[in-house]
Amino acid sequence: MNSLTVLTQPFDQWINEISSLIKDGESIAAGPASTKEQYDSFRDKEKNWSDNTSMFLESSFSTKKYVNEFLGLDARLHVPQQPRVQKPKNPLAFHEEYKTDKHFLNQKINFLKANHSIISVCDLIRGIHVDIDYRKGYNLKMKKSFLLEKLYQIDDGTHHGLDIIFEGNGVPVRDYSQVCDIARSLENDGLIETVGGSAAGIWGKITFNGAQYVEEYLLKITEDYSSGPSTIQELSQKIEQLRQDHSMEHQVLFEELEELKGVIEKLDHKSFGQLLKGKLFDMVAEKVISWETAGAIFKFLFGHGITLLLN
Repeated sequence: MNSLTVLTQPFDQWINEISSLIKDGESIAAGPASTKEQYDSFRDKEKNWSDNTSMFLESSFSTKKYVNEFLGLDARLHVPQQPRVQKPKNPLAFHEEYKTDKHFLNQKINFLKANHSIISVCDLIRGIHVDIDYRKGYNLKMKKSFLLEKLYQIDDGTHHGLDIIFEGNGVPVRDYSQVCDIARSLENDGLIETVGGSAAGIWGKITFNGAQYVEEYLLKITEDYSSGPSTIQELSQKIEQLRQDHSMEHQVLFEELEELKGVIEKLDHKSFGQLLKGKLFDMVAEKVISWETAGAIFKFLFGHGITLLLN
């Protein structure tokens, strides 16, 4: 995987500037250009806007990925210059040029809008600290839920690149085909809608049923770690009660719980709860215990069910 491009300035500051640039670009695109003078003014404003935007993008990230993509949207920059041939001037010729220029301007505006949304849900690009080792352990079910919840967060009616959601959040996928497989599985369930899927990429957006599923199942539980055990003695009592309620075929489970005694008094409630959740997910992935058992253990210790994602 290539080195990930990350923001080099605070996200809130960046998002405000991008929003302002989008607004300015839309204002230029909406301006009149019915005369040659108005068209010339449009060209000047569009050029200044494009120059300012490209400089901002270049200064905002650790690589030139986004500024290069932004500049790449203007096909006029990539057309070989032909020798000028003197032709009779047509006073109405600027109308076609205006249509072309406005088309490229709108492409750039849409590019900013798309990245405004997608970067808002990419923790690593934003510079948010996440437990990478934990996310590396996501199984397919967790990856599907993760993607669905991220698409829910940026539900603006448009399709978004799915591979960058995984990469930008430190969730590894085997290869591009696995991204497509995950997307197709969610689409077959009626939870997302996709376009593409070729070598050029795959994009997706959440459906009404997908949003409803997230609200009913993935966001239903608000985890509160404060009710969990906080001392070795409290954890020991809980483990003993679990031993009485569960078959000893879960010996590995109890060994993992016993290990937590060594760290419980060094962690706050939330950190301990997330550590336990990670261990339970690992044991589910290794088929040591079932999802039902993992949920029952977590509920016994913290008083509520378990979500698929870290809160």
